[in-house]
Amino acid sequence: MKYIFINQDGTVLKEASKEPSLKEMQEFVGGYIEYHQNIICNEDGLRLKLKRNIHDARFVGNIIETRRGK
Repeated sequence: MKYIFINQDGTVLKEASKEPSLKEMQEFVGGYIEYHQNIICNEDGLRLKLKRNIHDARFVGNIIETRRGK
């Protein structure tokens, strides 16, 4: 599985093949995490009025995208 850390502005911060720790995920998204299919996002992002993520406008703030394969 591949983990792609995507900033709110759509830029890719980093890619990792090893699953990040809960703490790493929470720090990147800025709070509690929530899973949506292949996306990890901030559970309270809408309430916190985070801006839409340019890479995937269904989500707000920083996101982590997961992809199968190497």
